[in-house]
Order: sequence, then structure tokens, then C-alpha cells
Amino acid sequence: MTSEPFGFWCRIETPSCYFAYPGKEAAEMIGKPSPDAKLVARFAEPPWNEQSAPWCQIDAQLSPDHLAREMRQAMTHLDVTSLSNSYAGRGKVPYRPDLLLAIVLCELRRGQRQPSQWFQDTHENCALWWLGMASAPRAVAGMSFVTVPGLPWTA
Repeated sequence: MTSEPFGFWCRIETPSCYFAYPGKEAAEMIGKPSPDAKLVARFAEPPWNEQSAPWCQIDAQLSPDHLAREMRQAMTHLDVTSLSNSYAGRGKVPYRPDLLLAIVLCELRRGQRQPSQWFQDTHENCALWWLGMASAPRAVAGMSFVTVPGLPWTA
């Protein structure tokens, strides 16, 4: 135990605490979730679904050969299990990664390489609203989504 001065009349005794991995104190404090812990949804439900009026309206307006339809069809062939499993389940409940991946792939196919542009486009482009079921990455989240270590598209 070490003694640290606190004011001029009081001293607080603090234990010396050492961790095997410096900087990993939070992991020690959090630990593993209790088996009795309340299970929460792994991913947030998107604001729209296929029965939502705005989604149906945009669906009726998109041409049959629109890029967003192509991306949506392509997503049915992808196995995003490892991507979904990469989320730790802590913090705020994120949007479904398959919807965000569809938006990213569509933007890359359109030649948009900047996550800040993706963020702007998800607020201005109806086809991206339709594709992501009105899910939109946050301005900062777009960049971290693309640079997840170990994923195949990471540069």
C-alpha cells in the first residue's frame, strides 16, 4: 500500500495494483458476462423493413437494373457470419453489418472511396436509404467499419 496526500490533513491509502498486461485494466474490470445477465439484441433493428411505406415507395421507383438492387441480390450470396461475430456485444447496439456492408460495396462500385462521402450519400441518396433499410453509418463509424483488422477488404 502506498500513501498519497489528499489536502493538508488527510491521507488516502491506495493499494498497489499490477496487471500482467499494462493498459488492459478495463478487461480485468469488465470480465466475462454473467450467465444470469440479461441478453439484449445483438444488432439494432433497421428503421425500415420491406413493408415500410417509404421503403415500398423507393422500391417502386428503382429501375429493375439499378445498382442498389444488384447489391441487395449479391448480399444474399455472401456469408457475413464472421463479420457479425466480430462484434463484441458491448456498448451501443450497432446496425446490422450486412446492411452497412451493402452500402459500402455499393459506394465502392460507384467509385466513392471516402467514408465521409458515404456518410453524406446515405443522407441524400434514396437508393442507399432503400438498400440499408434507412440504416446509415455515423460519420466516424464508417471509417472504423472499413479498417477492422483481419477482414479481407482491409488495406
